[in-house]
Amino acid sequence: MKGKRKTLTAFLAALFFTLLTSVQTMAADRMPFGAALSDRSAVLANSGNIIVPTGIIMSAAPVIIVGLIVVVIVVVLIIRSKRREEEDEE
Repeated sequence: MKGKRKTLTAFLAALFFTLLTSVQTMAADRMPFGAALSDRSAVLANSGNIIVPTGIIMSAAPVIIVGLIVVVIVVVLIIRSKRREEEDEE
């Protein structure tokens, strides 16, 4: 059991390190060549006249569809079991 735990711990540590270095690499790729984080500045001019498409409907649609399918299946199973109980009673 201890061997499995050590292996799992080593695997998780390696996975964390890999994710951390990939995030740092992605951040470094976005910086101009030779620029440090302290040398960067940004100017934001927000006019507020646009609607930002957040995509909430598109991201929630699969979850809603799966939920509706589950509800329909449960209702069908309940109706079938009640019909079977009624047939057994007769």
